[in-house]
Amino acid sequence: MRLGSLSYIAAEQAVDDNKILLKIMGTPSQYSFYFADPKTQKYSELGKLDTRYLSTEVAGGFTGVMIGLYASSNGKPSEAKAYYDWFEYQANER
Repeated sequence: MRLGSLSYIAAEQAVDDNKILLKIMGTPSQYSFYFADPKTQKYSELGKLDTRYLSTEVAGGFTGVMIGLYASSNGKPSEAKAYYDWFEYQANER
């Protein structure tokens, strides 16, 4: 998570394969992050983040949550590539 000049890594997890499934579930108070091996599709929780850090008062002009795919080498030179072949958004019924 990045908030202005502050940066926070909530969790990291090494994976055995080069393909993984990612899932985010959100409530008004927190986001939970999960990953799974595509073969088993058994999700493990990676971490949680409190949504209060996304408020306008804390973030200084926040305009809303955006969901998307993003890959980074954390500022280090890299020849690695990230390929995404599927993205699905599913809203929970209330």
